[in-house]
Amino acid sequence: MKAGRKRYETRILHDAVEGSLLLQARSPVMQRLLENARQAASSNATILLTGESGTGKSLLARQIHLWSPRRAKPFSIIGCTRLTQHQDGSGLDSPPIATASGQALIEAADGGTVFLASVDELHPAWQSRFARLVQRTIQTTDGEKRIDVRIIASSHRDLLLEVKARRFSEDLFYGLNILSLHVPPLCERPGDILSMAAYMLAVAAIRNDRGELRLSPEAAAAMTLYPWPGNVRELRNAMEAAAVLCEGETITLATLPAAISTNAPGVIVPPLSKTSLEEIERQHILRVVAESATLEQAAATLGVNVTTLWRKRRRYHLEPTTGWRLKRSVP
Repeated sequence: MKAGRKRYETRILHDAVEGSLLLQARSPVMQRLLENARQAASSNATILLTGESGTGKSLLARQIHLWSPRRAKPFSIIGCTRLTQHQDGSGLDSPPIATASGQALIEAADGGTVFLASVDELHPAWQSRFARLVQRTIQTTDGEKRIDVRIIASSHRDLLLEVKARRFSEDLFYGLNILSLHVPPLCERPGDILSMAAYMLAVAAIRNDRGELRLSPEAAAAMTLYPWPGNVRELRNAMEAAAVLCEGETITLATLPAAISTNAPGVIVPPLSKTSLEEIERQHILRVVAESATLEQAAATLGVNVTTLWRKRRRYHLEPTTGWRLKRSVP
């Protein structure tokens, strides 16, 4: 029971951090994407998110749900890659949404959002059944049943090309392709790299109980020139590793993965300031605390002990508010 609760709290923290990460983007192309996504969120239209792996399509899907009138209802994820990988060749005529457990998952999302992650990986034998799901219809023992859900899907492949190659259902494609939003790769928005890295580094420092961390000018320069083939996911992993391996307060070229450090240029860009990282950490703590009933709950969400959080509260002069209903006093 405790282990399940811990996993749940970890997932809540992960979702909060990831959602905030998406909003750190400052490049014009991402600002336009977020504006379009916010506008689309107010509708019930099906949305198809496209872009390379690791660009943050799942983050955007969840953010659209949070911006929508359905935000108080469930956000259910159907991982199409996992479904296909776990298929042993039997039961292809009975896709997961046709099983009792699959129908329960869909029905539990009533009023909310169903996210078809990596729909391009869906087994061809299942695509016609999923096309009916996109039309908000599922097959039950009593016949067809209408469901009230919002459908969002993601794909890292060009589905129109997949349709032409007869690898993807035409019915499913046109059912999904109502509103299409493209998430650009990180190499096409270099202006987002350092701001996102600062946020990731501050959160990683909290999670690993480190002090303030900052990028050296050389590290920052190398990061802006690196192509980031793994996109946001690779950037996140790099900052997490740097927070763990850094011996002091400065992330140097030697601390970064070798693939990044070899891109160090001769021209130095201004480093991320220590103050900016402190402010990001301060704002993150302040937001979590405001949403927590007790200091203990806030500490659990942040992944630190209560004493560490109390010490950071004093450092950042975060006075207790009505949201801090402390059960006990911490020296």
